[in-house]
Parts: sequence; C-alpha cells; structure tokens
Amino acid sequence: MERDNKIVLNKAGEFSLSWDGIGRVNIKLDDTYKGHVCGLLGNADDNPDDDLMELTADGLKLTTNTDEFAKSWEIPDSCPSK
Repeated sequence: MERDNKIVLNKAGEFSLSWDGIGRVNIKLDDTYKGHVCGLLGNADDNPDDDLMELTADGLKLTTNTDEFAKSWEIPDSCPSK
C-alpha cells in the first residue's frame, strides 16, 4: 500500500514495514518475536545495548565494531565487487 509517497507493508501477527520513499525504513516486529531474532536490525528485545551481535563461525559475539558487525551478516557473492 502506498500513502503520500510512503510505502507500508503489513503482515498480520508478524511484522510491519514502512519506507518514507527517501531513505528511512521503520520495521516493527510482533511481540512474539522479541528476543527470538537476530541480524542487522538487532534482536528485538528492547535493549539496544545487545543489538550488535556479530555472526562468527563460533556463533554470535557482541561487538562494538560496526563495520565488522555489518560484514558478518553479508551473504557471500550477494554484492557486486567494486
């Protein structure tokens, strides 16, 4: 659905996503997912201090290095080389 240059997607009982048409994206997960997800958007447990969980060969590791955090979630061969 598009509203005033804003795109909104709702999946009842799961999530809602809105994009302002410029660059801001807002994602809201259903409460049943709190603490049960991980990735670039954090873990949805309402604690921003533990959102930067880097994906490693040994599992998840809390980090403060945002570049390494982002790279750890990259899907191999999904981004064109520069």
